[in-house]
Amino acid sequence: ANCSMSDEERIQTDALMIEGDENLMNNEKEHASSFLQEVKLLLEISVPTVAVQFSAYFIYPQTASAVGRNLGTEELAGFSLASLTGNLMCLSVIVGALSALDTLMPRAFGVKRYDEVGKLAIRGFLVCILVLLIPIIPLLTCVE
Repeated sequence: ANCSMSDEERIQTDALMIEGDENLMNNEKEHASSFLQEVKLLLEISVPTVAVQFSAYFIYPQTASAVGRNLGTEELAGFSLASLTGNLMCLSVIVGALSALDTLMPRAFGVKRYDEVGKLAIRGFLVCILVLLIPIIPLLTCVE
């Protein structure tokens, strides 16, 4: 039995290998372009979110610097204690109560149940009001 390939078989094998290499290169190009599209989409979504988070966190230092610069050290100390109390008692409760909506609202939006998204937003707002008003307002009115 002769194990060597004929010239025709070699040409066919070489053509198949070249075609396979071209397909591989096309697939790599498609993967690279889809990766770049995903990075672009991710940046379009994440950059505004990061900007909003930074601006929310920079409100307190900016206000504190304005209070310290314009009013004085005692007022700055009062502002710092008030913002600390507000952050610990109010803001953390709001973030905790609304973090449940981070999973529920996108799911409802994804299945195009927009009325449920609105109901969830209203319920979250009401829960935050109830959780904050009942225990925290009497505490804050008794603080000297």
